[in-house]
Amino acid sequence: ADVIELDIHLTKDKKIVVIHDFTINRTSNGRGRVSALTLEELRKYDFGIGIEHQKIQTLQEALTSITEHSNNSYILVEPKYSIKGYEQLMINDINKSKHKEKIWIHSSYKSILRNIRKIDSSIRLGRVLVFSWLHRILFFSHKRWMKKYHITFISVSNIFPNRFFTSNFIKELKKQDIDVYIWTVNDLVSAHFAVISGAKGLITNYPGIVKSVLKRYQKHK
Repeated sequence: ADVIELDIHLTKDKKIVVIHDFTINRTSNGRGRVSALTLEELRKYDFGIGIEHQKIQTLQEALTSITEHSNNSYILVEPKYSIKGYEQLMINDINKSKHKEKIWIHSSYKSILRNIRKIDSSIRLGRVLVFSWLHRILFFSHKRWMKKYHITFISVSNIFPNRFFTSNFIKELKKQDIDVYIWTVNDLVSAHFAVISGAKGLITNYPGIVKSVLKRYQKHK
């Protein structure tokens, strides 16, 4: 993968761990909210069910592991709501990385993005959106906010088919130096439409398959 995404939550003892859900019910053999458990308690559970025994990783451990095994990959960190108010802890972990310049952050929470920008003026930031007619109507008003906090890309959910988010709109955004990334693209038809519509990148659970589509498109472009 060209970019590896890490969803993060805060534990009861204020450690940042890599996990998508706000509970451990779906992704481990335990139960409970991440925010209600300490790191030590979380370490008791198996997060590699069906594959091999795996312990939950902290953000710092995950960043170290990725940079040790892949110097070419960018890392996209998505702080969930529990990180609000603790953005400095996240930035501290990122600053310890050998390749900080390859780490981006995107979030659906404007308050988190605003807090991050106050702490770090240079890290690349993006806004996660589930795009709707309301976003389309209000977007260029929203764009002023993005410019103020130097938000340079948006990550958009499931835009195909979506009459509110079209290829012309993507081109319009590109003219204003706003890149568009689309999630979660797991089928080849959506991947093809996303590429020809001008999306900068795709977020997928199947990077190998989607990259093959991109390569074929580039050959016939």
